[in-house]
Amino acid sequence: MYRLIIFVFLVVSCSGQKDDRGMSDDPLRLLSEEEKRRLVTPTIYYIPNYTQEDHSKCSRHERIDIVDVNQYVIVSTCRNVYMDCQMQGTCRVELDNGQSILINVVRFNKKMNTAIFKRVTSTECIYGAGNSRDRFSSYRQMCIDPYYSVAADLSIYNLGDVLYIPVLKGVVLPDGSLHNGYVIVRDSGQRIKGYGRFDFFTGYLGITRRNPFFKLGLGGGVIFPEYYLIRGSDSDRIRAERGFPYLTPRANSIIAQSNFIN
Repeated sequence: MYRLIIFVFLVVSCSGQKDDRGMSDDPLRLLSEEEKRRLVTPTIYYIPNYTQEDHSKCSRHERIDIVDVNQYVIVSTCRNVYMDCQMQGTCRVELDNGQSILINVVRFNKKMNTAIFKRVTSTECIYGAGNSRDRFSSYRQMCIDPYYSVAADLSIYNLGDVLYIPVLKGVVLPDGSLHNGYVIVRDSGQRIKGYGRFDFFTGYLGITRRNPFFKLGLGGGVIFPEYYLIRGSDSDRIRAERGFPYLTPRANSIIAQSNFIN
């Protein structure tokens, strides 16, 4: 999955995090190279949901076509919708016939700043696909897993690497379950570079107070939690529990129902 990243800030006071927030390309502080090997510089990515009303909030000549690999027009939409789908890598769009479909970026042209999309038809990867190839391995399919997968720099980390992030343990997820603290590298991103730079996938919940990871401060540069790279039988167990490189039936059935709206 290809996308650009926006760092999101919270204004923090003694009374806690406020809803007011700005956007910047830089975190509140830059970590040293030594810190990056033990602390996370986090951001969040998610699946935005757009309707026909969103496609019509601009004039016809301002619309941009979202096209597939065969140059077939999937939907014509406003520039802000197009750019958000491109940035997040996956989005849900309503077509002219009223059907809503999930689309994934499959190719990105840096020079033209344009993306080619495909419809997500897989019953295995219902939230879209991550990157299926790293320096050493390739997979037929790589499913991204809400709250349990991250995008990372694949020149440093490998697909399937398991990370333990203590601050995540016990976080209440939208389906009522408690996070176990482990995430798996399943994706990459154009601006996900360097040690400790992880982008957390949160399904259909975006930059909102309903998103437990956003409330925690993972929206960008607010907190820099510790992380540990897990090896051996423990990492094998975590991958098996999450159905890597696919998804577990629980991820398919419960989380999909509980966090569909941004």
